[in-house]
Amino acid sequence: MASLDGKRARIRSLLLVAFLACAVILAGCGGGGSSSPEPGAPILRDHVVVLPGDAEIASQTDTSVTLTGNVPTLQPGYVIVSGVGQGLLRKVVSVQQNPTSVVVQTTQGTLEDVFQQANIHLSKTLSSSDIASVQPLAAGVTVRSRASGGRADVYTTELTLDDVALYGSKDAGITASGTIRLKELSIEFVADLANGQLNYLRFVPTVTSETEVTVKGTVTVASVSARLPIALVYGAPIPLVVGGLPLVFVPMMTIYVGFDGQLEVGAELKVIGSVTAKAGLEYAGGQWHGVADLTTNVNLPTGFVPNPDAQVSATACLCGVDLSLILYAVAGPYCDVKLPYIESSWKFTALPSPEYEVDLSFGVRATAGVHVEVLGRTIAEHELTGVLDSKTHFPGCPMTFPAAGNVNVIAN
Repeated sequence: MASLDGKRARIRSLLLVAFLACAVILAGCGGGGSSSPEPGAPILRDHVVVLPGDAEIASQTDTSVTLTGNVPTLQPGYVIVSGVGQGLLRKVVSVQQNPTSVVVQTTQGTLEDVFQQANIHLSKTLSSSDIASVQPLAAGVTVRSRASGGRADVYTTELTLDDVALYGSKDAGITASGTIRLKELSIEFVADLANGQLNYLRFVPTVTSETEVTVKGTVTVASVSARLPIALVYGAPIPLVVGGLPLVFVPMMTIYVGFDGQLEVGAELKVIGSVTAKAGLEYAGGQWHGVADLTTNVNLPTGFVPNPDAQVSATACLCGVDLSLILYAVAGPYCDVKLPYIESSWKFTALPSPEYEVDLSFGVRATAGVHVEVLGRTIAEHELTGVLDSKTHFPGCPMTFPAAGNVNVIAN
């Protein structure tokens, strides 16, 4: 009997040692065990439903979604998410069960509706496979899309402009001719959520343009302000999975040229060169900041001299890019950059002898902003002008033109 009691005592001792060892291990882990998420790991809110592959979106409007197939149980207050196509993020208002479908009345959902915490990071240089289509939008525009430098992983859009009318017609107006190449387009998007609120946002696109464009007047215009979209670039959906939740981004880009000012018949502005511009914005600590970087190599064509008999006082945008990043088919952050614009000013001086002084410069200007409908309700819509605002005089400017005689170029 004593032997049996001794064995029981030894068993109790071993169990106590094992229990204490487990307690020490759990204490060293912060008491959370394996069920607690790692710091910063994505955590979904309750009642977030990702539609399965056998549940089909038959139709949708801004306020409703019709589902067929294997539709999961939905109730008001739930959030439904789909990664099909351009994606879907909606908050359920009501549910109507029909014999062959389920009609769900919805409002727009946000990232704050689905994530308790998450860090979303998209960094992408667009390749040929990331572009769905490029559509010319103006007469006289020809589109050629190709890999950049023979590299399939870097995409280039090349536009040829043949007397494209910015104002009036090509025979009596303001026209643009030449070539625009856009390449090495990259996008960085970062969103950080904690405690169900968006506390950090960053959107920074980078694009390189190579431009050789001439703007000329075939009619005298006292004052005009024109912005002409010449091509629309549709990106293919870019999927990103965070915490098991599918996000779908789609880049869209409108390319445009513009003219603001006055000119006389026979006037011309020409420029050749390249610009690489990074222009975006960042939200951190409750404040908005611009993010920018710029590299330029822009020149007047060799031998180009303004026509002294045809004045032009204007700003001409020779390549403008309006880029938007769409999330779940809803507008999100955007950037509008002129890369470059050329500025021409004429000044008449009567004394000591009548002459015109002509100044030519080029610049890059960018505006960045964000639509928050799909992002959250913590921050308000915001726009930053002058994220990039650079202006450089061309060498040899200003120039003087005597009232009669040859052109005299004044060195700086």
